[in-house]
Formats: sequence, structure tokens, C-alpha cells
Amino acid sequence: MKRSTFCVAILSAAIAGSVFAHGAYARFGGALAEVDDMYFELVNKNGAGTIYVTEDHESEVATKGASGKLVVNNGGKKTEVPLQASGSSSLETKGDAKLVAGAKVEATITFADKKTVKVSFVSK
Repeated sequence: MKRSTFCVAILSAAIAGSVFAHGAYARFGGALAEVDDMYFELVNKNGAGTIYVTEDHESEVATKGASGKLVVNNGGKKTEVPLQASGSSSLETKGDAKLVAGAKVEATITFADKKTVKVSFVSK
């Protein structure tokens, strides 16, 4: 029993270490996700959402010309709102996304170069 607990502890430390080795952390206190070597942080501000986009080592990813949609699932009740660029490396919801802590969220973002990324979060 002690051996399996030790193995789980080592594995957990290795996974956590690999995340922090790349400099990934929630800079704005939101929910963090990684897709295609980019980090997406969803921040809930009074039910509205802002997504900040960075690459390894905190380099900002340009969101000028980007757009998308945010689908929020609050216990089976879905809300879909558009995302629009709102700064050099962020997108925000246009309208009330009805974000609450624990909501399952999926963002579909299309960047100016037409690259599309799907990102999943659990809202904080």
C-alpha cells in the first residue's frame, strides 16, 4: 500500500513539474488550458468571460482579427455567446455568458491567419 502511494506521489510531482517547467500558470486567476503549445486562460468577470492567450514563457499571442464563440453549459442549460478580440492578446464575450464557477465551457477561436482552436475549461 505504501509503495503505491509513493508511486502516485512521484507521478503527481512529475506531472506538476512538467507544467511549471513551461511557465504555465494562471496569471489572472482564471481556468487554464493548453492547446497546440498555446495557453488559454478563461477569467470570469461577473458572468462575462475574457480569454487571455499566451505561448510558452508568457509570450503573448496576437488576437487582432480573431473571433469565435463561447459555449457555457451550466448543469444542462447552454448559453452561446460570440467572442471578439479585446486587446493585444485577449478575447472577450460579447454579451452575458452566464459564467458561474463549475460551468463547463468550450471556446472555439479562429485567429486572423484562419487557424481554428477548440479549448475546454471548467470555469472558476
